[in-house]
Amino acid sequence: MKRFIYCLFLLAVMASCSDGTVDEFSKDLRPEAGTATYSYEGLVGSDYWKTLTTAAERFEACQIPADILPKLSTENLVELCATYPLNFEFMAFDYPIESITNMEERFNGFIELKKCKDSMEKLLALYEGFDFSRYSTTPYPITIHNSNGRDYTIIQAVFIEHVLSTDYCKSLYKTDLAKIGEISRRKFEQKLPLRESEGLYVHDFMLGTLRIMARVALAGNDLSAAERETLTDFLNSRIRWGDGDYLISILYR
Repeated sequence: MKRFIYCLFLLAVMASCSDGTVDEFSKDLRPEAGTATYSYEGLVGSDYWKTLTTAAERFEACQIPADILPKLSTENLVELCATYPLNFEFMAFDYPIESITNMEERFNGFIELKKCKDSMEKLLALYEGFDFSRYSTTPYPITIHNSNGRDYTIIQAVFIEHVLSTDYCKSLYKTDLAKIGEISRRKFEQKLPLRESEGLYVHDFMLGTLRIMARVALAGNDLSAAERETLTDFLNSRIRWGDGDYLISILYR
């Protein structure tokens, strides 16, 4: 009986010490989260970077130091994934998702971010904050503003959009389907003025938006069998822009 009362006392003390925000991180997996920060600022273009001559060397240079990694907050990890110096490589692939999936599996920032129970919430918040409508102005801007007060390159913004369309973020399409559907539709409308621009359909600027919209549509029940097959093929990278107008007719109606 005394042991039971003592346990209740300990639970009460623990509850009284909580301000309701401590559980922002998954404390069982990351007890030191939020006690350090890290940035890639100054890495690319530095004298050290210029000494790296192989892809393997550059990959290792972009890995977050192991002693710092578990101390980073979710926000810091999301920022590092968005600004990962090698994320531009996905643009060189015919099917960029293969490259992005490889980064998700090998870059320790993505691996650590998966341990944060609010990782999807923070990734989605970053995506929601991008204002893609700025890209419809000429001359085309190099950066896109985010509501978090920072500017990101267009490649960084589109990279995060692609990440949200992969299996890495599949839980979003179960827990926040309506929200991600509304956000992706708004991003599509921000980009819509560029729909007829030369080369748009072979550029990954639009591809990530439609991939998210396709995942949202497939999670619902409003598709015909033929439409469901088309979107599944699209997500599996078996079609690209030959069916661009048909894809849009399914996803934007």
